[in-house]
Amino acid sequence: MNKKTWIVVILVIIVTALVTWYVTKQKGNVETQPHIINPTATTTKTAFEVKTLNYSVPPNKAVFEYIQFPNQPARSALAKLNLTIESASNSAFKTATKELDGNLKDLQKYGMNLEGREFVHQHEIDKDRVYVNDTTGLVSIVFENYVDFGGAHGSFFYGSIVYDLKTGDEVKLSDLLTGDYNTFLNAYVGEQVASKTAVCKNCENLEGKIDAVEGKTVSDSFALTADGMTLLYGAYDLGSYAATASGQEIFVPKEKLKAFIKRDW
Repeated sequence: MNKKTWIVVILVIIVTALVTWYVTKQKGNVETQPHIINPTATTTKTAFEVKTLNYSVPPNKAVFEYIQFPNQPARSALAKLNLTIESASNSAFKTATKELDGNLKDLQKYGMNLEGREFVHQHEIDKDRVYVNDTTGLVSIVFENYVDFGGAHGSFFYGSIVYDLKTGDEVKLSDLLTGDYNTFLNAYVGEQVASKTAVCKNCENLEGKIDAVEGKTVSDSFALTADGMTLLYGAYDLGSYAATASGQEIFVPKEKLKAFIKRDW
């Protein structure tokens, strides 16, 4: 191989090395982190935003948050769901402010001292617990309510709602589970409360006993995650106010529900 050929070979090697280095560097600068709603949610392309309705006429205050899915095609299931959620939220907000104003008039009528008082109705989305799964087409939304109309104490309670992203319909527990899941969940909840296990938040306040309203221990409010569901309980659901003021949450692993699952989430 003559000198000229060697020079060409060396130049090719150098150029190849430089190109490889540049491409590798550019790949390292690309944003690769997926859009994840919360630590237990799956990667999702369906973005959401939280809208807020505010009312503040001291001593009354109302805050209502609700979910919307932006940039949806007209007449799509999600566009219709946006309208449904927005309409329901506005209606609930108007009802709440009307109740606050009516309550205030009654208190003024009876000459109550209102100095330093604040009457509140809050409906807030737990943004870290919104779970969207594009594969199963489900979104799970958890919200927290706090109401104080001037009684001995305010009342706190959880709420949740699950929607089908493809139809816009609300999804109930019976849409996800089949068979005698009620018997299983009743027993499971009782065991977690009695044992004060780690999967039961604030269960120590119940002292191992359940005094459920009308004997019902399977909550209508539940939150979905990739690895299971959490049953949500508010004030008075499982016992006295003193025991339930902070609410209870009982997590049920998907593994334990596998015999009852008819629609995955």
